[in-house]
Amino acid sequence: MPYVLWLIYSVILSYAVLKALRTRRVAFAASSGLMLILVGIRPMLLLFDLDTPIPDHQFIGNYNDAMLLANLAILVWVCILVVSYSRGSQLEKLMASFIPNRAQKSHPSILMMLTLTLSGFSFLCTAVLVLQMGSISNFMYFVKIEKGAAGLYIFREIATLAAVISVIGFVATAKQQLSRLQRFIFIGAILVNLAIIYSWGNRTFVGYVFAVLVISMYYLLPNIKMSKLILIVLACAVLLQGLREGRDQLFDNARGYEGPTLEHSSQIRSLSLSMHLAEYDGLVLATRDVGTVFPYRYGEDFYNGLVSWIPRFLWAGKPSTFFIGQWFRQVYEDEKVNGWPITSIGSWYVNFSWLGVVIGAFLTGTLLRAIDNKCKTTNSWSLVVSAVIAVFVIGDGVNTNMLQAYFFLGIPLALTSLLFRRKQRLAVLSQKEYHEQDQSTTHR
Repeated sequence: MPYVLWLIYSVILSYAVLKALRTRRVAFAASSGLMLILVGIRPMLLLFDLDTPIPDHQFIGNYNDAMLLANLAILVWVCILVVSYSRGSQLEKLMASFIPNRAQKSHPSILMMLTLTLSGFSFLCTAVLVLQMGSISNFMYFVKIEKGAAGLYIFREIATLAAVISVIGFVATAKQQLSRLQRFIFIGAILVNLAIIYSWGNRTFVGYVFAVLVISMYYLLPNIKMSKLILIVLACAVLLQGLREGRDQLFDNARGYEGPTLEHSSQIRSLSLSMHLAEYDGLVLATRDVGTVFPYRYGEDFYNGLVSWIPRFLWAGKPSTFFIGQWFRQVYEDEKVNGWPITSIGSWYVNFSWLGVVIGAFLTGTLLRAIDNKCKTTNSWSLVVSAVIAVFVIGDGVNTNMLQAYFFLGIPLALTSLLFRRKQRLAVLSQKEYHEQDQSTTHR
C-alpha cells in the first residue's frame, strides 16, 4: 500500500511540475520540484530495500505502516496543492500585494552597487569573526555544531542576499550590453558569497543558488538541451556531496579527532543525507509518533516563526528557534543541537494534524499561483525573482521559517524593484522635459 500511494502522488506531482515548466510557471515548478525531490526519491529507495529509514534505532522491525501514514499525508498535500493552484482563491490578491512588482528593465548600475556593497560588508564581517576564532575550521564548528553565534547569523543572511542579488545581476542583465568587467564582477561576487555562506556551515543555500541559476538557464537559453541541464543538475549534486565531505573534514580539524562522517555509510545513504533526502524519514517518524511519543504542537512553531524577525537585543526572551527540526530531534536526542527536518508537510501535521496538511497545501498552492500570475516571465527580472522567492522563501511549501526568509530576501527585492521603477520614471520625465524644451526652442 505505501508503494501505491507513493506512485500516485509521484505521478501527479511529476506531471504538474513538467506542465509548469512548459508553461513558464516558474514558482510552481521550482517549489513543487523541490517537494518532488524530497518525497519522491527517498521512499523509492526504502520501498525497494535499497536503504533503511534514518535513524536506524527508531525504525526497528517493520515500518510499512509508518510509511503508509506519511505517504497518505503527502498524497493529501499534493492533491490540495494542485487544486488550489489551478483554481485560485480570494487570498491570491492579498498575497500578490507582498510580492515584488515587475520591473520592465533591470539597471546594471543599481545591481552592481548593491552587489559590491553587500558582498564587501558580508566578507569583512565574516573575515573578522574567522580571525577571532583562529581558523575557518574553528569558526565553522562554532557556528554549525555548537550553534554559538546567536545574534550573528544575520551576517550569513546578508551574504545570502548578496549572492541572490549577484545572481539577479548576472541573469537579469544577460541580454543587455555589459562589459566583460561587469560580468566578471557579478560572477566573482556569486562565488565569493557562496564561499562565505559555506564558511557558516550552510550547504543548502549554496544548492539553492545553483537551483536558481539552472532554472534561469532553462528559460533564458532556449537552445540548451535537456540532457545538458540534467548533467548540470548531477554536477551540482556531486558538488554538494563534496562540500559535505569537506565540511566534515573541517569539523574534524576543529575537534582534533575524527568524528562521525559519511565515509563508512553506503553510497545511497551518504547521498540521501548529503542531499537532505532524509527529510522524508523525519516525516515518517513525526507522523508515526505525534500524539504518542510527543504531543501536538498546536501552532507553537508557526508562532515562533512569526516573531523570528524581531532582533534578540529587542526581545531577550524570544523563542530560541523556529526551526522545527531542532526541536524534533531533541525529542529523541536532547543533547543534540543540529535538527532533523521533517518537510513542510511534517511541520503542518505535528502542529495541526490533518487539518494542518490541508491548510498548508492550500496556502502553498495559492501563494505559488499569486507569484506566477504577478511575476510574468516575459522578462529576465521577473523570471529570476519568481525563482528566488519560490526556492529561498517558500522552499518545498509554506513553513515556519517563511516570514524570516521573506524579511531578509523578499523585502530587499521589493525595494530593488522600487528603485528600478523610480529610475524609469525619472528617465521618462527627463526625456519628456527635454522634448518640451526642444519644441519651445524650435518655435522661437
